Amino acid sequence: MPPDENTKGRQKMKLLKLKEVLEITACGKTKLYAMIKEEEFPRPYKIGSASRWRLDEVENWIKTRPVS
Repeated sequence: MPPDENTKGRQKMKLLKLKEVLEITACGKTKLYAMIKEEEFPRPYKIGSASRWRLDEVENWIKTRPVS
């Protein structure tokens, strides 16, 4: 299906569930939420009662981490 005028030039935004974020980042749930509280990790988007993270924001966070 060709893009219409409303979506032309925009990519689809992939949203991740908590389980996926934990797998990608190799962080535990407690550590992840502590980093969010300290503004060291992107805040989730609330969709109803569900929390979702944008894949591009998580990938950007990973790219900016220091290599140890």
